[in-house]
Amino acid sequence: MSVKRLRWYFICSGVMLTVFSMTILIMPLSNMLDGRKQKIVLLAVGSLFWFSFFFGYLFLFLAKGMNRKLTKSQKKDEKENRLKKVSFYSFDMPTAIADTCFLTGWLVLFLLKLANQTTGYVIYIDLFIIVLSFHAHLLLSGSLYKKVIGDWKCEKEGEKKI
Repeated sequence: MSVKRLRWYFICSGVMLTVFSMTILIMPLSNMLDGRKQKIVLLAVGSLFWFSFFFGYLFLFLAKGMNRKLTKSQKKDEKENRLKKVSFYSFDMPTAIADTCFLTGWLVLFLLKLANQTTGYVIYIDLFIIVLSFHAHLLLSGSLYKKVIGDWKCEKEGEKKI
């Protein structure tokens, strides 16, 4: 098992989960059409939704499993630090941005519900932001992202990682 395959799984998962989030923005288009065109768009959007959902999480689970196998020797150090990493809100910059967008999206959704503004395209944009930031949190938090980015930086700089 190589780091290149881990990186490929990570990138495929990121692309598929982003496409999954983007299908939320496409869903209202199926209501704008009539007849046969509406059925075709419904089928296409539904297929894309479930296809990207399935393969996005499949690649994510494969990447996390491969990362676990690659870092098996470091398991003892992780057990000592595991209790310190319980919080949801992270202080890594990419994860903190994703978490902030996630919490802001939920706040906007709550405010839209209070104002009874749940119709229209704004709700779809907000749901897109919530789902995308949740997936960004899954991808950017933890040792998987650090392993993929750390090894990529080492390859780019020409260093060898032990």
